[in-house]
Formats: sequence, C-alpha cells, structure tokens
Amino acid sequence: MKLTNIEAVRLINIFDGMGDKTLPRQISYAVNKNLEKLKAEINKPYEKERVNILRKYAVVDENGNQKTDNQGRLIYTDREAYEDEMNQLLEIENDFEAHCIDESLLDQCEKENKYSVLSVKEYGALMKILK
Repeated sequence: MKLTNIEAVRLINIFDGMGDKTLPRQISYAVNKNLEKLKAEINKPYEKERVNILRKYAVVDENGNQKTDNQGRLIYTDREAYEDEMNQLLEIENDFEAHCIDESLLDQCEKENKYSVLSVKEYGALMKILK
C-alpha cells in the first residue's frame, strides 16, 4: 500500500494509543507489528528529515532552544520556506507492506464485551490493514 508521511504519522499515533485496549489477539498483534514497522521504515527517516528542516529554519537562543515571539509562536528565519519544505516532506509517498487482518475480527470487538470499544479513528486505522 502507498502511505504519505502524514498518513504514516497519523497511523503511528493511533496505533500507539491503542496499546491500552483489550483486543482480539490477532488485531493486537497486527497493530503492534505494523506500529513497529511504521516507526522503523517510515517514521525514522521522516523524523531525521524533519529535524534537518527545523535546524535549517529555526531561530534559536544561546542555549539552543527555539525562540518564540510575544504570542508564543515559534520563530523561523523564513516561515514560508519552512512550511513549504515541511509540506513537501509530509506528502512524500512510501510503499508499506502491512501485516493485514481479516475484517471478521473487527466484528468480535463489537460482539464480545471482553474487548475494548474502539473509536471511529481507531476503526479507520484498522481499515487500512484489512485483507
């Protein structure tokens, strides 16, 4: 499947938040396996580039902390160029081979009280890894 960096970051955040949920074992395994794979294959290089862009444009104080203006907004040497490069980075597509699950497993979450209730965002994320 194709995932942009922003889609991958969203999936990572959702899957990471599902760690406290009680789920059917196959779903839990798939979530954790895909989470680790997303972090290694997509998030690690994404974060490296994000930091490079930030270093290029951030205005920092003598302690290396990014400065803020009077309203608490971060200051950049060229905000427009920073935002443009970040948007380009977020839209890069990646090939990702997900560990998929059968759709019938999602029915178990609804039918059996021993499993956690899933949010709409969590269902949406799980839809990405259906067979």
